[in-house]
Amino acid sequence: MPVIAALCGGAIAVGSGLLVMAQSGAPSFYMVTNGVAVGVGLVLAALLRTVPPRAERWLALAAALALLATALWGVEIDGIRRWASLLGYVQIQPTFLLLPLLLCMAARRDGDPYYAAALIIAAIAVALQPDRSMTLPLVMVAFAIWLADRTRRAALVLVVTGLAGVVTYLRSDPLTGVRFVEQMIMDGWQAGATRGAVLTIGALAMLAPLAVAGRVRSEQQRATIAFTLCWASLLIASIIAPYPTPLLGYGSSAIIGYFVSIIALRKSHDSDPRLTRGTARA
Repeated sequence: MPVIAALCGGAIAVGSGLLVMAQSGAPSFYMVTNGVAVGVGLVLAALLRTVPPRAERWLALAAALALLATALWGVEIDGIRRWASLLGYVQIQPTFLLLPLLLCMAARRDGDPYYAAALIIAAIAVALQPDRSMTLPLVMVAFAIWLADRTRRAALVLVVTGLAGVVTYLRSDPLTGVRFVEQMIMDGWQAGATRGAVLTIGALAMLAPLAVAGRVRSEQQRATIAFTLCWASLLIASIIAPYPTPLLGYGSSAIIGYFVSIIALRKSHDSDPRLTRGTARA
């Protein structure tokens, strides 16, 4: 049920953004890019779904290291490194692509040291970029994991993510907002009640999995809560500051990241007790 809710919610969110952008005179390239991103996200999700359960922890570590590499050697704009270049001219934002999936996977295995290490690396990467909008979902999900897993490891992750948030807020962020990318919801309401309402409905649709979280159990429920916290945090960040509005505004990275992270909401299909041993000890 969480998977179906997320798929439907994502489609509604992207559709509402396309509708408002079309009515507001956005470049047709923006709408084509967002539409293609949905297909790319679904294809990548289908491919990642075939990853064996034993390899998921290595996928999480690889995602965290990719975020760190972006922070160290990514494309720089005004001292900020949040982007990676593909084929020399296509720029993506790896945090949108990888961090939501990493957070949901870590919530599924809230006692696994590999995922704890991945979250710590991701927090350091976000602080180095810096990216204030991404520290909010990191802290929120780390706090949720700590509530479910009152261990020293979970507490360490929460402390590191919290410190990363402090560092990002102490560092300057000179980038300004771009129309149809940042603060779409606020701009929509300023343009008219109808457009604002359409975008608000789309934003709420993104959080649809929370409505069915109580009907699933164990790790699927934890992942569903983490999924909701992650995308709700990114939406809040886009409202209070000039940060990209996921799915509603122009930007393929967030759309791909949303649909890819849905794979973490599926029912558990592993039977290897070693994958859950850390949780059992906690």
